[in-house]
Amino acid sequence: MIESTNKPILIVSSSSDEHAYGPVANILEHKQHPVIIYKTDKVLSGDERFLAKVKNTGEFEMNYEEFQLSDNTIGSAWYRKPANFKIQSIDNDLSKQLYMKI
Repeated sequence: MIESTNKPILIVSSSSDEHAYGPVANILEHKQHPVIIYKTDKVLSGDERFLAKVKNTGEFEMNYEEFQLSDNTIGSAWYRKPANFKIQSIDNDLSKQLYMKI
């Protein structure tokens, strides 16, 4: 049983995997657990915004769309095949090539 902390559950995947994480997210939301679905393909294509920075205090900060992502703001996470997608123009984009090799 998932204990409610009012902190969202982060699901990291890609839009092509919605058939797998979608039903899980629906059940969690139905049970009053907030869910954030981070779609790696949408971030890499520029359709959704992701920002990571190190503050001058040394603190690391990440933002995905309107959500702040940190151990203080996320209750738990599910990392589900986030690289299971095709990227347009990967041959011309070194950063995307490196991402796909990690």
